[in-house]
Amino acid sequence: MLPISSPSQWGKIIMLIGVIALLVLGIIQTEKKYAEKPCKHIQVQVIPVQDQHFIDADTMLAYLTSHVEGLASNHALLHNIPTKTLENIIKSHNFVLYCCAYKHWKGDIQITIIPRKVLARMLHTDSPDCYIDDEGKVVPLSPTYTPRVVLLESTQKYAVNDVISASPAGERLLHLLQALVADQFWKTQITHIAINHQDEVTLTTKLGRHTVLVGSMEQWEEKLKRLKLFYEVILPAKGWEAYKIINLKFDTQIVCE
Repeated sequence: MLPISSPSQWGKIIMLIGVIALLVLGIIQTEKKYAEKPCKHIQVQVIPVQDQHFIDADTMLAYLTSHVEGLASNHALLHNIPTKTLENIIKSHNFVLYCCAYKHWKGDIQITIIPRKVLARMLHTDSPDCYIDDEGKVVPLSPTYTPRVVLLESTQKYAVNDVISASPAGERLLHLLQALVADQFWKTQITHIAINHQDEVTLTTKLGRHTVLVGSMEQWEEKLKRLKLFYEVILPAKGWEAYKIINLKFDTQIVCE
């Protein structure tokens, strides 16, 4: 270290120390004011999911305040509200996929929510129906809202909070459901899916009320291509009521009755 010999150098060092002390004091004062700042507003934003309205900002705010004592009042200190806890409470809601919460220096808490997107309603004869979302999670029905989605009957039973893609057959089913929802024609046309003990799939359509025998879910992508070709080329010529059963079980063939 070089020796400090001139008074001007000492002056600069003292000035620097003073500036640092003022910055530290400012930070301490800011932290103190922040710790004493009340939570003024909780702003909730729900990113909309097309055609589905399970949750909205008002219901999610009510859900949150019902789980956190004193949060609805203006006396809760911003410093004492852990955003991670708020996120975990919101995520515990059946129809929430993702949540992010953060504090604003003005005294607001901003919460952004992405809802789950439901692909199908699973019908049960001996237990309550449930939904399958686009990540394969099984969620219960909503008491306030019912979307229009394909109905699914399967001999394989899934409980709430199960993830159907945990098994190979369930993973194939999830990919099939995702494909049907992603294609606007199939989303409108396919109204019912039945899966038997042999994991063979039968589809029921809206237009023409056709029974489509898919068979095994192996190579279901190729079978859907054949079925779409049938609707685009054959039915316009034969008429939508010409056939009632469409069989896709045989490779490269479409057998109609």
